[in-house]
Amino acid sequence: MNVGERLPERVQPRPLPPDIVNIAPQYRGYDYTVVQDEVAIIDPRSREIVDVIPERGFTAENGSRYEGTRVVLSSEQRQILKRTALSSMTVGSTASTNASNTACLTLQPVPDELVRSNPELAAYRYVAIGDQVVLVDPRERKIVQVID
Repeated sequence: MNVGERLPERVQPRPLPPDIVNIAPQYRGYDYTVVQDEVAIIDPRSREIVDVIPERGFTAENGSRYEGTRVVLSSEQRQILKRTALSSMTVGSTASTNASNTACLTLQPVPDELVRSNPELAAYRYVAIGDQVVLVDPRERKIVQVID
């Protein structure tokens, strides 16, 4: 998966959720898909990959790439986070003037169960998108991990 390639027709990207667009507003109106540990940002009009974001970083609005300390979660911790996120996932909607609905996703705090064993996780937030969980560092405005 490389920048400039077109997304295969068999791959159906999803719209970027508002919370992710708040972190990277340059991607407003774009879609995404996840392949292995990378997030591909897709131009929905051309289906062209415009950015590939490794699990450990995210491109900031000014174009610089964050390369912070990688958060290491055990397989069990990843499953706990995913199970918690998907079981408590709530999506609200607000009616717009044209009578369509817009989904609103909210960054949630990491579960206390994980914070007790990894206190540094208290500073992170997550959002569930479909069957994936995106761990976010809100201080640095970056995606830390995508758990699928």
